[in-house]
Amino acid sequence: MGGLGKSTLAARLCTRVRSQNPNYQQVVLVGPLDEAGLLGKLADKYGRFVGMTELLNQPQVPLKGRLQNFFEQIENTHNQPLLLVLDDFEQNIPQENIADGSLRLTVEAYRILEALSLALEDNGAESRLIITCRYLKEDTLPKHSLHLESLAKMGEADISKKCRLLQQQHNERFLKIADGNPRLLEWLVAVLKQPELNQEELLTRLEAVEAKFRENILPEVLLSAVDDEKKSIWHG
Repeated sequence: MGGLGKSTLAARLCTRVRSQNPNYQQVVLVGPLDEAGLLGKLADKYGRFVGMTELLNQPQVPLKGRLQNFFEQIENTHNQPLLLVLDDFEQNIPQENIADGSLRLTVEAYRILEALSLALEDNGAESRLIITCRYLKEDTLPKHSLHLESLAKMGEADISKKCRLLQQQHNERFLKIADGNPRLLEWLVAVLKQPELNQEELLTRLEAVEAKFRENILPEVLLSAVDDEKKSIWHG
């Protein structure tokens, strides 16, 4: 679910990779994936190299072939490998496929992801691909050089750091509500620190929310407990 830190982790991985090799060029695409958008981003990042835009936009060459030529050029000729991040990739899974649990990608997203994976694999490329997604599972992904890694909930030490300022009598209740989700826990800590808040009433309302709706409904309940002046901050 949202709030576990997928995008934050991806950003930190990029920072670590680039600290080890500053030649890496980072490109981030958020949400729905399409061929024109991907190639446009790559052309913008590497457009300073002569012929790169033309290489990426050869309609007579299949996408995989264009990407293979692209990786060969940026790595072997220019020593500028790519660090590509596809963030919020769940937007490429139709709602009906989320609802039925199949989690199948759109045809376009799968085609592009397969071409990327094959090009990286076949070239033995130094370039890397990072995907953040709420719902992916292995049998929905192309079978080429992709490793699926799940994120765990927050550990006890991290939870304790966020909860030091809260009243002890509520600890077990709000920890159960947040269910190890860093973002929800931070919201809850901040809201419960308001001096005139009826904490018992708010906690009771939160506990009544079904777990499967936690991600979307809990923030709405929390926002309703914040005065209008602060709501814009929470939405941000």
